[in-house]
Amino acid sequence: MKKLLIASTALVATSGFAYADVTLGGSAQFGIIYIEDRADPVDPTEDEELFLDYELQFDFSASGETDGGLGFGMSAELESDSDAEGNQLSDNNVDPEIFITSGFGTLTVGALDTAPDQAGFGNTRDPGYDGVGVDNLIDAILFLDAGALFNADEGGKSNIMYQGSFGGLSLTATAHAHEQDFGIVAEYDFGAFRAGLSYMEVDEVEIDGDLGGGDTIGVTVGGTFAGFDLDFVYADHSNDFDVDAEAYGLSGAYDLGAYGITFGVNQVEIGDVDGTTYGIGVEYDLGGGAELQAGVASLWDPEDDDNFTTASFGIAMSF
Repeated sequence: MKKLLIASTALVATSGFAYADVTLGGSAQFGIIYIEDRADPVDPTEDEELFLDYELQFDFSASGETDGGLGFGMSAELESDSDAEGNQLSDNNVDPEIFITSGFGTLTVGALDTAPDQAGFGNTRDPGYDGVGVDNLIDAILFLDAGALFNADEGGKSNIMYQGSFGGLSLTATAHAHEQDFGIVAEYDFGAFRAGLSYMEVDEVEIDGDLGGGDTIGVTVGGTFAGFDLDFVYADHSNDFDVDAEAYGLSGAYDLGAYGITFGVNQVEIGDVDGTTYGIGVEYDLGGGAELQAGVASLWDPEDDDNFTTASFGIAMSF
């Protein structure tokens, strides 16, 4: 992470010069991904189970402080990654955010995720290079991603967020200025363990031309036990389409110095079908911000009500 201290005439205050702390950072990764019985994106009649993946991202942020002690700032990220054929995608995101912060907490506006997603609620882990997908379905329920759950046209949306910490209590709340989507997360760190509650509501989702809403309640408990950092999470979703969803899962990580082990197992029920997803991954810290990552998983597909195997290996770099 590189930091630059910049003074410019655009930041002149009446009491003198104001300085902004500007940060430039980023990440990059490339590797090989295997998905059992994956159809060739060019010729769907053929299988192409092994393919190349790559991604890079630049992170920009700047912050300052008023004479009265009010903090303010902005951030944006520029991302480029590969599609299913290993070609560069052109629809890259900027994800702009602007915030003000003080003793009351932080108020952010911009391109935001739902409250449980912003808070990392449940600490669900996805082992392997680029994540092999162990947490896909349980996160879709927790974060109320209706697009991933029901192939809906829209999921939960947010463009306003409040975050605050008061002792061991952490709060995150999100809403949308033009929609009735909102969410809230409350988590408490007791020292030896942690626990939290979440609620997310989406007012309008379109599925096959029909409009309706839905909500999700989440519960999580976690802590460190015998060297393992473990988290249990439960999520319950209901909607106007009478296709409810329920999930619970356990994930953990174990630190072995330069090596690390990550695992996750989730039981998911969507409508009248249910299945289990599980996987394990290994990481090796090369130093300097580079890490080798590998993982393998058995993922449940609710459309086919069957499991398939996926695996990945690659290198991730942070700057």
